[in-house]
Amino acid sequence: ISKDGKNVTKYTVELGALDSNATLVAVDDVYTIDIDGAKGTISGIPVGVTIEEVLDNVEVPALAVLNILDADGNLVALQALDMSDSTNRKVMLMGEVYFEVIAQDGTTIITYQLDQGILSSDAWVTSNVYTVNQENLTINDVQEETTVDILLSNLVPSGNALMKVYDKAGYQRDSGYVSVDDVVGVTSEDGSKTVTYSLRQLGYVASALAWAKSDVYVVDESAHSISEIPENTDVSEFLSNIEIPGGAYLKLMDADGADKESGVILGTDKLEVTSEDQSTVVTYTLNLLVSVHNWAMDNMKVYPNPVSDLLYIEGLEGRCMIELTSMTGQKLRSVRTNDPICELSVSSLSAGMYILKVTDNHLNFKVMQVVKSE
Repeated sequence: ISKDGKNVTKYTVELGALDSNATLVAVDDVYTIDIDGAKGTISGIPVGVTIEEVLDNVEVPALAVLNILDADGNLVALQALDMSDSTNRKVMLMGEVYFEVIAQDGTTIITYQLDQGILSSDAWVTSNVYTVNQENLTINDVQEETTVDILLSNLVPSGNALMKVYDKAGYQRDSGYVSVDDVVGVTSEDGSKTVTYSLRQLGYVASALAWAKSDVYVVDESAHSISEIPENTDVSEFLSNIEIPGGAYLKLMDADGADKESGVILGTDKLEVTSEDQSTVVTYTLNLLVSVHNWAMDNMKVYPNPVSDLLYIEGLEGRCMIELTSMTGQKLRSVRTNDPICELSVSSLSAGMYILKVTDNHLNFKVMQVVKSE
């Protein structure tokens, strides 16, 4: 319309086709992205990353909208309040999280699940409220007068792993306030692994202690040596029988000083214990116990674990002694048997963690943790 209102020109507006691209692309192939219709997966994501880190490593179509959703379809924030200093911290990737990508046309929608490749044998926790140190297995920034329910509600386990709070005697604490010497036991979904986390309150001062103890092996603190380790002892079994100060760091090394996480213990291996404040480092040499008889205890099966009533030990050979003790060393069950299968009743025991030791008549033995459920 002209300024004087006498001339009018009409124009036809033709809209172009709206973009239908909702495909995410991995930046520098950091992750693997697969799409099947309206569903997709982003895999290869390590444990302990933030959602923002994942977002930074994918490319979103320029005209598309991306929503971050939980398993119930609720929006997930990228930041949350840090209880230790009242600032905002980036939200960790925990549980089921999805990237919903809506193309410009509003019709094409692809929902991508963020896959961290969690296995049924994994046992760990993460949190957006507490700081979890996976190296020295501590849960930090726990406030005073925190209840068991509040603590567990702010921890997310790996997959369907089971979390329980235990007191210093190994008994389950299922209500009331947590104590500074309580621990959180995490048992993998398949029951094959249990990991114990120590609790650290706000304002906690890290310890300078570094030592190793064992109820199974002989530890000489003056010589810094660990002896009477049976031949062919598995690395995981050996480490499960070593106690260190809460919050300290434990590292097994081979003859070249490289980290050793699997295989069997060798006489050339060394165990390094670093204090929580990292000011003290103690290195132990390892001495193997040569056995005159090598019973293949790897064939022994203990199930179910966790257990509520009857515990079965299967694959025994010859005359064996079976002992069940508390975490503090109190002997609770002791059975001698010549049968290949032993049935042990634990129904009267309180829920918590216990130590099972099986010894044959050649003094070969195997030690493992058993979790008593409700």
